[in-house]
Amino acid sequence: MRRALVFIAAIVPLVVDWCLKVLVFPRPFWIQYYDPETIYFYSGLRMLRGLVPENVDNPGTPLQMLSAVIALFTGRSPLQYERFIVVAHTLALLAAIAAIVLLLCTILRDAPPLLQIAGAWLYFLAPQALERDDIWSPEWLLFPAAVVALALLWRWRRDPSPSRAALAGIAIGAGIAVKFVFLGWAPAVILAMLVARRVRDAFTAAIGIALGFLVATLPIMRVYDLMIARLVALSAGGRDADLSWSTLFTTARLWVFILMVIAIGATRIRREQLPFVVFALSAIAFTFIGARTNLNFRYLLPAGLAMIAIFAVFASTKPRVAWQFAIIALFTIAMAKTIANDVAAHRRRIAEGVEARATIERAVPRDGVVVYSWRMPIPSFALSVMTTERRYHDELAKRWPRDGSFNDWTHTIYLPPGAKRWDYLVISPEMRREFPERIGPYVANAGAYDVYRAP
Repeated sequence: MRRALVFIAAIVPLVVDWCLKVLVFPRPFWIQYYDPETIYFYSGLRMLRGLVPENVDNPGTPLQMLSAVIALFTGRSPLQYERFIVVAHTLALLAAIAAIVLLLCTILRDAPPLLQIAGAWLYFLAPQALERDDIWSPEWLLFPAAVVALALLWRWRRDPSPSRAALAGIAIGAGIAVKFVFLGWAPAVILAMLVARRVRDAFTAAIGIALGFLVATLPIMRVYDLMIARLVALSAGGRDADLSWSTLFTTARLWVFILMVIAIGATRIRREQLPFVVFALSAIAFTFIGARTNLNFRYLLPAGLAMIAIFAVFASTKPRVAWQFAIIALFTIAMAKTIANDVAAHRRRIAEGVEARATIERAVPRDGVVVYSWRMPIPSFALSVMTTERRYHDELAKRWPRDGSFNDWTHTIYLPPGAKRWDYLVISPEMRREFPERIGPYVANAGAYDVYRAP
């Protein structure tokens, strides 16, 4: 009964947040996060046809393969996309619940019940962790992938061997294939094994990392050059940064405080636990170093995942009951606030998107072909902007026969079948200079966008 109660308490925040955002206040697919979600939808469709995905930036290959499997059952047409996204979001929740169960059965197994619950919650207190739980993007897969790697590393710590080190390495390599933000875990696990004076284990872990990455990215091996080019571009820095160091620590002050409390408690660690702590602290440090030129909370999520390992070590020392109650009280307050803020932001995002769409549709004349541009909260645009394949644009035209789109990455204008030219353009002022054709007279304003007639 106690184990069942711990399990229920551990998953409650995640399930409540997911249900509120997906079932109670569902986000239409054409609002805000349609770019990563449709990227992976179309990547899955291309894989089903034996083609390489168009987008391999992350590289995100495991998610692309999952998308292909889902599309087998939900349909291969963009007109069936909404069925796909319902299944995808449900799968994401089930995978996160399974990861929490694995946490409770492995690295949190030796913790008191209250700290088991707190440990299962810890990651979701990280900025943007809960925000990404209803978005079909690599971020939702970070948690399950990291927990598998931590569980295998925990097994290695309890009974070190080259084979167990290799398995942990394979899991980390597969995690890197999910998103390059996991790269910091590779040197961290090797360093931890060297600290444990297990040189052979460190060598097999390195081989496992390479093997795990190669196997997980087999479908995109032909375009490794594009993948590497994107990684180099991100490493150069600047473009994707959305916060400063001061903003980071101000926004994540509770997260930093929790880390300080855990670090103080971890001074009681036993000698055999040292490699696990070295791994976690190194993974946090390497993650921040890797993200230094592109500070963004979603690039720092692996640091929040590594904190679970430190917490597990701290919890295994079984601190006084008063400490346990203080920690679970702090976590409960923080989690309630995090969920409330996340759902409020989610609802605000929906309201803004719905209003923006209504404003655009009021401003756009009902006759002629309309071309929409980034980042329109328009269903046809959401489903067309992330694919360059004409076949899918033609399918979308069956439902939206007068809607066209402008892809600013490829500088391509897509018109519906039969259309020789566009009649109206809806575009933001910043994007206007990217448009490759002449623009006619101004017609109306649509919130953050302007409407123009063809010349």
